[in-house]
Amino acid sequence: MEKTITASEVVRLMVRSYRRYERGEIGDSKAARENAILANILKAIEVSETEERLKAIENALSLSSLNEKYSDE
Repeated sequence: MEKTITASEVVRLMVRSYRRYERGEIGDSKAARENAILANILKAIEVSETEERLKAIENALSLSSLNEKYSDE
């Protein structure tokens, strides 16, 4: 089973890539490719987390409105 990567782990990988670039261990194009891939992964994680939060808010609002409906009766 694959481990889910977190946003903070992606940021650490981005920093690691930057440091490798700064030390001359990787070139411009490899650093840019790595950063682009990691940025896309980070964006996907952020969108997924936002979607989960939105669903939780929608569920809470739905339950709240149901409670109000039945408490008025």
